[in-house]
Amino acid sequence: MNTTNLSIFRIPTETDAWFHFRTIGLSKEDCAKYNVEPYASGVGSSECALILGLQKKYRPCLQEVFHIKCNTLQYQQPTSRAMIRGKILESIVADIWKLNSDDSDSWKDTIMQFRDGDRELKKQLAVRNCRNLTGYYVNNQYPWLFASLDYFAEKNTPGILDGKIHKDGFPVEIKTVNQNYAKLWEAGIPIYHVVQLNQEMICTNSEYGEIAVLFPDDFSFKIFPFYKDKELCERIIYWSKVFWDKVLESREAKVKMDKFYQDGNMDKGNEMQSIIDSNEPEPDDGEAYMEYIKERYKPGFQEEVEGEISLYYDTLDYKLAAEVGKLLDDRQRGIKNQILKLLETTGAQRINFGDMGKITYNEDKNKNRTLLLNTKSIMPLKDRAEQEFSKLNFDLKNL
Repeated sequence: MNTTNLSIFRIPTETDAWFHFRTIGLSKEDCAKYNVEPYASGVGSSECALILGLQKKYRPCLQEVFHIKCNTLQYQQPTSRAMIRGKILESIVADIWKLNSDDSDSWKDTIMQFRDGDRELKKQLAVRNCRNLTGYYVNNQYPWLFASLDYFAEKNTPGILDGKIHKDGFPVEIKTVNQNYAKLWEAGIPIYHVVQLNQEMICTNSEYGEIAVLFPDDFSFKIFPFYKDKELCERIIYWSKVFWDKVLESREAKVKMDKFYQDGNMDKGNEMQSIIDSNEPEPDDGEAYMEYIKERYKPGFQEEVEGEISLYYDTLDYKLAAEVGKLLDDRQRGIKNQILKLLETTGAQRINFGDMGKITYNEDKNKNRTLLLNTKSIMPLKDRAEQEFSKLNFDLKNL
């Protein structure tokens, strides 16, 4: 690894200091215990996709991350079957990566031999080598960014993308993907993992990286390699700094707010609370935010609050969207039934509209069938939908 401008924090995983590093910052006790420099925390490589608005489905949401780092919300380490399975399989996936330089299934014949073998046999079987890294990595050019790495390829390791030798090594991200999540990978790497690996490259002075993925349900394995995306990295650096500056301002306001409230100075305390509120990321349309805000809402001491007229009109649009949604569902179902009836009565696999496209009733390897509507439109579908909805005084972008 090229350690120029790098700070490495050797902190064991799952310890209090490990979580402090990524949330509220290291305490004096943390620094003394692990002999590391003070660090106020920052934005992790798994968090930047939230800031860029590229991951809204899974918890935590961006607002949740903001409050945890401001110390206005207590951090709770999430646990799930998938996370536990991932930790158990991580070293196995890394070993499969060592045996493979392509997408073949050859590892299945040699993995047990490799894991049970002595050092000499491992050396003979391994195509490439990587090592597990403990701790956090910070590029001092961008001190608010950090990364915790799964594995890192040894120096002078060839990449599978073009066989080029990487003299300083490169990050290797490990993933285990269940059957439902695997569908997202059929079109390539989910964008939030692309962001994650690019930030790891920023934090390790790397230009190349690989994601090794095991799909346990069918025991298949694939390596996704790519070079650093300069434009994406610039976005990561810029927008993470904007977010982090708001966190630091809100942290300072939180400390003052607690002191003002403790001293009985409610006006000043409320003023500090307003600073935190103004810095909180705006609500979005993601499933993760919806779950988060439902959990946080608890009826307070105030019976009601006066609503603004703009919110009133938004609620009318919301009600209209619900009604239109019902109509659209019924209409879609009716059209789909027409298509299926024509295919059933003719025994055809496809409906052909000539130059205007085709409709195919596609069957995947699990015998699940879906309609593929490869038909062309004279007007882009979104523009056409906007045109229709404008007749109802309704903005499709609010959906």
